Amino acid sequence: MFPTGAVVMVANAFQPERGRAVLPVGEPITVRGFLAERGIGEFPLPTLCLFNGEPLLRADWAVREIRRGDLCAFVTLPHGGGGGGGGKNPMRVVLMVAVMVAAIYTGGLLAPYIGSAFAEMGVGLTWEMAAGIGTAVVGMAGTALVSALVPAPRPSTPDTNWGGFGSTPAPSPTYSLQGQGNSARLGQPIPVIYGRHLVYPDIATAPFDEFVGNEQYLYQLHVIGQGEYAVEQIRIEDTPISSFEEVQTEMVPPGSPVTLFEPDVVTAAEIAGQELIAPNLVQSGDDGFIGPFTANPVDTTAGALGIDVVMPRGLYYANDGGSLDSRTVQWQVEARAIDADGEAIAGWSLLATESHSAASNSAIRLSFRYSVNPGRYEVRLKRLDTKDTAERAGHEIRWGALRAYLTGQPDFGAITLLAVKMRATDNL
Repeated sequence: MFPTGAVVMVANAFQPERGRAVLPVGEPITVRGFLAERGIGEFPLPTLCLFNGEPLLRADWAVREIRRGDLCAFVTLPHGGGGGGGGKNPMRVVLMVAVMVAAIYTGGLLAPYIGSAFAEMGVGLTWEMAAGIGTAVVGMAGTALVSALVPAPRPSTPDTNWGGFGSTPAPSPTYSLQGQGNSARLGQPIPVIYGRHLVYPDIATAPFDEFVGNEQYLYQLHVIGQGEYAVEQIRIEDTPISSFEEVQTEMVPPGSPVTLFEPDVVTAAEIAGQELIAPNLVQSGDDGFIGPFTANPVDTTAGALGIDVVMPRGLYYANDGGSLDSRTVQWQVEARAIDADGEAIAGWSLLATESHSAASNSAIRLSFRYSVNPGRYEVRLKRLDTKDTAERAGHEIRWGALRAYLTGQPDFGAITLLAVKMRATDNL
């Protein structure tokens, strides 16, 4: 006969083909019942239960049944771990690639061992069935091993303070904002809150910022929890948010749209304050363009594109009389549509030719937004005017940010959201 399912005990996640036990399940039985029949109340070492490739919580062991075609694996995890706070961990990527390759090519090698283990119990398996179980065991055990040794890093949010490049002065913290106390928890459960609690809500979408009249506005969308809630008070640290005139909030009940700002905006991580090189300083053979940089990820559609440009030293010329004369910068913005592979599907289009004049030695930060036909885009910038390189001149322009405003309203499901719009001032 053929088993309805199988249980695999993996004692060594480094070498899952050794020290493992493959046990057939003749009749449907709960995971906890299967363990109880073998005198296992609790494992002496940290052990992960993978049910058809998905982690199964201990609370569900008493109700989840192992049925025909199910594969339940118990993997003993090694101690240790660590690995990187934000960003990508190359060690994790290498290990995961190794796991995928091992699962594909080693599963068949385990087939004789698994087949013989079932044969000893009077159960017949075809080579394909044994190889399939072997592939699943290697893949699940390897994935568990990678997760234990090199945990996935916490997702990072874009840094809203572009400054800090060489001797370029960053904008004063008095006038800059960055979300600090809240974090995104991708792939984690959305809380269901009962009773009266003080909570620090998770971030629902990546925060972004814009400049209006040289003032920075930070936009953040938070998750309160599943279902509806009566919010008693919103605070920044210990201070009621009503004390800050520069902060606007909107409670968004389940199923309602966010109206305070556009909730689905992505910021390109590659933009890091690159200077736009003036024609009089461009190297021979260089076209002077900075970029292109991709604005929005695969499988997303942008209906508008946004850029920030920053003059970190202001725009001025210090004349002999001790006052400041004005200076002007001029640049052009181009975009073109690309496909899922990043290949261009159209030529470059001129979105705008912009200019700005000022006689000020304070940092100047400007945001621009351009409507485009829905699609995926890459963007490039080019400076058009001649730079004044005199020591007494402030005539530098940098690319501060690239945003894509995605089309449509995201479906957040039956959760309550908190939208927050904050203006940077000396009070916040």
